[in-house]
Amino acid sequence: MNSSFKDFVTENRWMLTITLAFPIILITCYITKILDCEINTEVWNTILTCFLTYYGTIGWGLFIYHDSWLRSKEEDYRNRPRLSIGYHYDRIVKKNSGGHQCFFSYQRIKDMFKGDLCEIRIFEDKDISDMEESQYGFLGIEFKNYGSHLIYLKAFASVYVVNREMDGNIEIMKQEGTFLLSLKNNPDTLAFNDTTIYLLGIEKELVDTTKSIRRDICITLSIEDEFSKEHYYLLPIYYNNGSIMFGCRKEMNIKEFNKIYHNPNLILKHLVH
Repeated sequence: MNSSFKDFVTENRWMLTITLAFPIILITCYITKILDCEINTEVWNTILTCFLTYYGTIGWGLFIYHDSWLRSKEEDYRNRPRLSIGYHYDRIVKKNSGGHQCFFSYQRIKDMFKGDLCEIRIFEDKDISDMEESQYGFLGIEFKNYGSHLIYLKAFASVYVVNREMDGNIEIMKQEGTFLLSLKNNPDTLAFNDTTIYLLGIEKELVDTTKSIRRDICITLSIEDEFSKEHYYLLPIYYNNGSIMFGCRKEMNIKEFNKIYHNPNLILKHLVH
């Protein structure tokens, strides 16, 4: 919870700057106008009194506003989603090697869940919407609500794949469209202790975890709570030559979320190098 006085100043910097600078600007303009006239002691005393009265009032007002701001932050923290996010992936044994971690194939998922799947496809490009299921690897993502407030799962917004070349160049590729598999018994709304599982399709053309390569995968997610407040997350996943590691999810505000959407290169500052 970012609730220090520094956070307060940072969040309200423009209001504080204008409020504190306003009388200084007025006095400066006043003195400039009467620069040719003599300013006697009585005038200076009046100016000083006005300064002390103004800044005293402002100081007391800021104290009250800071207290209400702090209470608001504490309330937001108490009401924030207590959401656990877990992952499921497959394991295979390759020739002349040990265990190999990878995403599920579509056939493997069909065998596991036997008709309990619902497909959700969201594509803007008609050509991409014709891609076959076999062209995707699937990552299981499990959500569990440990809080007392309801959670409405909204959307997996985007999937980004970071390719780090041997020469140091970094290429960030964005998956066009969303291919999601949902279990038919998944609850639409998560109450306390409810669990839901989705299987998110990731194009093998971007990252094929059956191969010995290195890729960083970032998934952006938005959810909504019962107070109609949206929460945004970045889920980092690291794949390296048959091993999958999951980074700590990053909670973002709407500005950071939109910036990444318009400039995917900003993802790099959230990743472990």
